[in-house]
Amino acid sequence: MKLTGREREEFALRYLPLVKYVVSRFYIKETGTISKEDLFHWGIVGLMEAIDRFDEKRGIRFEVYAIKRIEGAIKDALRKEDILTRGQREKYRQLIEVIDSLEEGELDEKNIADRLGVDLVTYWELLEDINPVIVSSIEELLEGKGFEIPDSRELIEDKVENEELLDALGKAIKKLNDRERHILSLYYYEGLSLKQIGTILGITESRVSQLHAQIILKLRRMIKGEWE
Repeated sequence: MKLTGREREEFALRYLPLVKYVVSRFYIKETGTISKEDLFHWGIVGLMEAIDRFDEKRGIRFEVYAIKRIEGAIKDALRKEDILTRGQREKYRQLIEVIDSLEEGELDEKNIADRLGVDLVTYWELLEDINPVIVSSIEELLEGKGFEIPDSRELIEDKVENEELLDALGKAIKKLNDRERHILSLYYYEGLSLKQIGTILGITESRVSQLHAQIILKLRRMIKGEWE
């Protein structure tokens, strides 16, 4: 998109609410090393990239394109930031090892916590700590499976080319319980923030973050099971 400096600035101000919307969908623990202000800054970078690179000829609405760019910029920054302590990173490694060793019917919170050797409260705190690392999107779940997925900034449409992987994801989602599927639907299809989902379900934003992380971990394990 070719704009003068003034037009570019005015365009950015007009679409600044998109950055606020995207940031609202990320849960960041208040005691963590990353703040909402950090996310907002990274989101603005993504918005400016969207303005500079948007091509009207592609037939995609700017809002759709910009949201993907903003999300991508934030996710890329989170990947580069070392937001976990050494202890948290070790716990994360242990968590993945435990989950990979379990059968599908054993993927409940209590069982995972027991296998980790911690109580439920400690496990929930761990899910909150690692939430920005593992659950920013379903696309990253698919990336974690080891398939070639384009950079998140290039995911202009919500689809994945690998039909077999989509089939595995669909089967895994069907195995979730009603509440878990409801949370996924509210977050990924209706575009609600974790806070809004918490209001609907009558639980805190923090608890939704924990459940969301647990769901993604379960999906990751079930998809892996489909491909073993």
